[in-house]
Amino acid sequence: MDRSNDHVARVRAARDVAQREMESFGDVSEYDITMIRGQLREEPAPGSQPALDFNPQEHD
Repeated sequence: MDRSNDHVARVRAARDVAQREMESFGDVSEYDITMIRGQLREEPAPGSQPALDFNPQEHD
């Protein structure tokens, strides 16, 4: 991993790696493309931890 402070060089190197990875998959027309779209929930999802009742007078 490159730990240099030259962010431009790091971005360019990452872009080159990503480009090689994308090219390794071959022609895009050979694949089926599926788009998945989600919807926002109307109500928030419940938390996994119950609420903690805090009474500040008990700790004085």
